[in-house]
Amino acid sequence: MLFTAACVVLATVSQGNGPELDHQEIARLRELYVANRAAFAFGTFRFDQVTAKAASPEDARNGRFEQASTGKGLYVLDGSNARLELQYDIDQLVDRSTKVGKDQARSSIHGFRALTDGHSTLWDEMRPDSTLRNFNHAAQINPGIHSFFRDFQFPFEIGQPEPKLMNFAGDLDKLESGEFTLLEFEKDAQFEGSPTVHLKYQAEWGTQEYWIDPDRGAVPLQMICHMNEHETTAQLNYDDLRETEGGWLPFRTTFSMDGGKHVIQIVIHDAEVKTPPVKDEFQLTFPAPTKMVDAARNLIYEPRPTWSLLDLPSTHSTDARALRISEYVPPPVMPGERQGWTWGSRALYAAATILAIAAVVQGYRMWQRRRG
Repeated sequence: MLFTAACVVLATVSQGNGPELDHQEIARLRELYVANRAAFAFGTFRFDQVTAKAASPEDARNGRFEQASTGKGLYVLDGSNARLELQYDIDQLVDRSTKVGKDQARSSIHGFRALTDGHSTLWDEMRPDSTLRNFNHAAQINPGIHSFFRDFQFPFEIGQPEPKLMNFAGDLDKLESGEFTLLEFEKDAQFEGSPTVHLKYQAEWGTQEYWIDPDRGAVPLQMICHMNEHETTAQLNYDDLRETEGGWLPFRTTFSMDGGKHVIQIVIHDAEVKTPPVKDEFQLTFPAPTKMVDAARNLIYEPRPTWSLLDLPSTHSTDARALRISEYVPPPVMPGERQGWTWGSRALYAAATILAIAAVVQGYRMWQRRRG
């Protein structure tokens, strides 16, 4: 841990008739949180990601799920270079999908692999083939990093230049500037036996509430967001907090929408933060040599069994040629309708169940948009 919180006497300033805003305490919490997050400049993390429903946020936090799907995840980070994977058993993908047209299916989960170098993204979506026993790979290089972080839910959004889901430092800045209105502020609060700082503020889109642990990297142990639009409530919990060589890291993260109707939980099983990953970690290997469309550079590359953004053919290489418009494929929409899948009877899953679970991602993205 880079900082140890200490009890100090602080000056306070009143926000109108509301509670007093302690500017020194706010600045201290911001410094602690930013330093703890920045301490994870590199690392290799293996985790499970569950998409499910639960009777309540507390049930979700404790792993009591309904209609759960579990994917195996890998996140490798070193500065602007990153690799992210989320893979499911093929039977699980099939069982969580339903046919909605001759060549279309709707799925509540999706398997993928991705690389970024901070400038572009190699995205590989993994789909069951016609036999429902193996995967097809739909891989392409896209400009920018948006597609890499589009569905990103890792704790603190480590590695993402501008956090979207939980921008705690940005919220404190807006609270200081007066863009948000302070509703509650308590320096000596308790959360499940841990001393915390509790604050709640009003924004144009709704209210946000934090319970922050000042002794452990100013990690928000719980965040509750009430959005005016559709009267939606979202809750984020960072549990199983452990001090690593990098900083304080929650090994269990639970995101719940509307009381547990839609849940995403990430459980980290292994975190290597002592040694930076080697260059070979930032590559993807395919079952067979694969052509690669590079929409970022308007090129198409000859087949290779392994691809890395750190070792692409040069523009003038014989392995590269100009990309024709007809060869460009837009980045995949996820989750939602997929084209080109052939489905047997095992793929016909109840549509109502699929849509209920898929709503977690829609709710998650709505929260991102509202928090902007």
